[in-house]
Amino acid sequence: RNESKQHGNHAGGESNDAELLWEKSLDLIECMEKEGVRRDSFTFSSAISTCGAAGQWQEAVDLIEAMKGDGIKPNKFAYTSAISACANSKQWEPAYDLFNHVKKDGIQPDIVAYN
Repeated sequence: RNESKQHGNHAGGESNDAELLWEKSLDLIECMEKEGVRRDSFTFSSAISTCGAAGQWQEAVDLIEAMKGDGIKPNKFAYTSAISACANSKQWEPAYDLFNHVKKDGIQPDIVAYN
């Protein structure tokens, strides 16, 4: 997880609420896995959203993959949060890839996904 910090908008050593929140949300996801607590689409979507707010686009994309690995189909909120995280960090290729997965998964993209 530490190596993905370089992908975000984290400015040299400054800490803020969004930074703390995304780290705590990932810690919670990991703790749930270790404790055998089933993670659901709400849990993942919330974590993806907090990663996006902190500019951690790679973490958001990784959480989409983790959802799929857990057998959970990402919902519209999870996808649009991850797409927004990528777009806000000017990561157009991963955003476009996620957009294509939205359509492949039979989800109707909304205005957020198109923007």
